[in-house]
Amino acid sequence: MSTSTSTPNASWYDVGVGKGAWDCDAKREILPENEGAEFEEIPTADAPRFEHLPDVPTVPPRKDFERVSAWWDGCRYRVTFDVNVGSVIELKRALIDGGMGRGDDMTTGKRRTVERAEDVVLFYRGEELVDDEKTLKSYEVPRGCKILLCIRRDLVERAKAGFGPPCDSYWA
Repeated sequence: MSTSTSTPNASWYDVGVGKGAWDCDAKREILPENEGAEFEEIPTADAPRFEHLPDVPTVPPRKDFERVSAWWDGCRYRVTFDVNVGSVIELKRALIDGGMGRGDDMTTGKRRTVERAEDVVLFYRGEELVDDEKTLKSYEVPRGCKILLCIRRDLVERAKAGFGPPCDSYWA
């Protein structure tokens, strides 16, 4: 494989094929075949290399620090958001106003619904962002974070009480 080009090798290109994504700013689905490029996850020959694997393309450093992404029901939702000044509840509202939790029928399947921003709990690094009024920066969420997680509040509360999901088939 040549290391002098930034065009991904066909065998590595599929690494960016996603499971579902939504652009909350444009209020549109990001098709699975475009997800890797939109989230800057396509390995290239010009990216920094692992010393012990010099022929394996790697993903270049991200350039998009204006948008954050959160996982909800197996899908990534991204929105322009300033973590330095924006609060947890403002992010949840921006995600929901942009389409998260509407139950849209996407290429990769129909998504679960949620009524209000208050019905969602946000997590970063496994830590619940408990205070809706605090900024994301106060939780050390970096600019352009792409690994936030949203879970329905009722499921989080059930787990805290020691119960599992509402039914055995929930995780199926």
